[in-house]
Amino acid sequence: MKVDKYDIPEKYYYIKEHEWALIKNTDTAKIGITDYAQKALREITYFYPEKKGVQVKRMETICKIESV
Repeated sequence: MKVDKYDIPEKYYYIKEHEWALIKNTDTAKIGITDYAQKALREITYFYPEKKGVQVKRMETICKIESV
């Protein structure tokens, strides 16, 4: 789906802080930030993710993003 100039994929779960999760199966999810957030951040200078396959708990920080 597209709203104004932003892509909003369906079947994703969104939160008001502009992050999303796509549930792959009962114990795996793909995460990211919305198209709006990507455009608002302009230039991402660093991305600090957890290692792939790491188990996380609900509401636990799993990455940090820095931008200018």
